[in-house]
Amino acid sequence: MVSRLPDLQPNDLSPAQRQVYDQIVQGPRGKISAPFMAMLHSPPLASVLEKVGVYLRYETGVPARTRELAVLVVCAHFRCGYEWSSHAPLAIAAGVRADVVAAIGAGREPEGLDDADALVMGVARELVANGRVGAPLYEAALAMFGEERLVDLTAMVGYYTMLAMTINAHEVPAAPGTVLPWGGI
Repeated sequence: MVSRLPDLQPNDLSPAQRQVYDQIVQGPRGKISAPFMAMLHSPPLASVLEKVGVYLRYETGVPARTRELAVLVVCAHFRCGYEWSSHAPLAIAAGVRADVVAAIGAGREPEGLDDADALVMGVARELVANGRVGAPLYEAALAMFGEERLVDLTAMVGYYTMLAMTINAHEVPAAPGTVLPWGGI
């Protein structure tokens, strides 16, 4: 990883860093990714956020397709290349059409979305742009997803916003060879 933070090698980790590193590697991720390698510079933070991420990515009732649409909106809004390079393929694997992924990355409105996908994108876009969701969209999303899933969806937007800010602040690069729809890192 080439970023503003020094690379951490597994054999050089402090005991606190090693504990979190092992927690991540032994969990559902099975490996440590660049965002968590950056966060290991603050082991208490990395430990807490890793647990939140495990819930939001692997344990919530929010379907993968819904999660990945919301994540792509966050990535595109913050122009977070690392997360885009990780989540664009996950979105396609979860059933999001490639043209929808491309439109989100380019800042365009995707065509032919079903109501659920349009609501997810609307909620995510309003949250990253305004920090809140207007009443009509909120009521429609609540009716579509229910309270628990809507709360989890909003938490996902917040979690991936925090990851995007961490990644961008420390200039963690996108995966090698990634072509970003907006250019840059």
